[in-house]
Amino acid sequence: NATHHQAQLVDIALRYYHRKEFPYFLRNQHRLQLLDLSLNNIQGQIPQWMSKVSVETLLFLDLSYNSLTDFDDFSLVFPWSKLQYMKLDSNIIRGSLPVPPLSIVFYCISNNFLKGEIPQLCNLNFLSITDFSNNNMSGGIPVCLSNFNKSLLVLKVRSNQLNGPTPNGWASGNRLKVIDLSKNKLQEKIPKSLMEYKILEYLDLGNNQIRDAFPS
Repeated sequence: NATHHQAQLVDIALRYYHRKEFPYFLRNQHRLQLLDLSLNNIQGQIPQWMSKVSVETLLFLDLSYNSLTDFDDFSLVFPWSKLQYMKLDSNIIRGSLPVPPLSIVFYCISNNFLKGEIPQLCNLNFLSITDFSNNNMSGGIPVCLSNFNKSLLVLKVRSNQLNGPTPNGWASGNRLKVIDLSKNKLQEKIPKSLMEYKILEYLDLGNNQIRDAFPS
């Protein structure tokens, strides 16, 4: 049986593959650590069988710059238990923001058509860089993102439909260097805790409905 004798690969990079579907041979790959299918023309749903590919070994997954629309019978929590790096940006993915596994460090799903609220991500203790920009997500910014653990360095949610106040309580123990909340519908005043946040290197709150002035 060819299935039982198929080589078990560790890294697969097929950029510019120029195929409209996921390579079927991936179905029988159980030891992958890196899978890069970015910059292709893969269209439609991410097939359900992909949720069973290298579930216990995959560390790096890049599906960016395709024409993916959604997840076929996936749960809203990704199945890859050790995944650290995930790029889904620049597709046409709709629906709610999927929650990555607890192991995630880098999570980019910008430039899609996601809707709904940002889910609670407070238990992602290793999350360092996150980019949800240029989607259609609404609701408020989860309060826990303002007093996240010390791992989070970059928080980008620009160009969505987020509303309500900017969270207060930006904890002094944070390590956030970049905060981009621009081009939303955030209201009320800039929290004092954010204005006193000393280690920021980049902050953008522009093009919101905030009625306040940043101190000079």
